[in-house]
Amino acid sequence: MNIFNGPPYYESWTKQESLDELLRSSRKEGFICVFAEKEEDIIGFSWGYKLPENNLERIAFEKIRNKLEENKINPNKTFYGAESGVRIDLRKKGIGTLMLRKRFAACKDFNTVIFRTKNPTMINIYRKVAGKKEKLSFLEESSYEGGRVYVFNT
Repeated sequence: MNIFNGPPYYESWTKQESLDELLRSSRKEGFICVFAEKEEDIIGFSWGYKLPENNLERIAFEKIRNKLEENKINPNKTFYGAESGVRIDLRKKGIGTLMLRKRFAACKDFNTVIFRTKNPTMINIYRKVAGKKEKLSFLEESSYEGGRVYVFNT
C-alpha cells in the first residue's frame, strides 16, 4: 500500500485494496510472487503470472500478444511481470534487484518475460538482472501513457 501511495506512483491504495489486488493476482495461471521482509514487515514485492489472453481494465493484453506474435515470440510461453516495488526508505539497496532475480529464476516454465513501465529505475533493474537477454521493446497501447513493454528471454 505504502509503496504505491508514494513516488513515483502517487496512487491511492488502502490496505484492503492492496490485499485484494494480491489475492486477485494470485489466482491467475502461472502466478509467481517474491516478498522482501525486514523485521517481519513486508518491505518489497515482485509478482506476475502467465500473460493473459484477454484485456484487463487498464491493459491491452490482446495488442501485446499480437506484437509478440509479429516478432515470432510465443505469448503462451510468456510471463507477465505485473508488479514490483520496494518501500521508499529502503530503495537503492539492491532489494528490488534481489527480488527480481529470484522471480526471474522461478520463471523456468516460460521462454520470455515481459513487463510494462516508464520507470527508468525498473528498466535498469530488469536489464541488470536479465543481462543481454533483452529481445525488444515497444510502445504501450493502453491507458499507460508513455509506457513501453519490454521483452526478455528467460
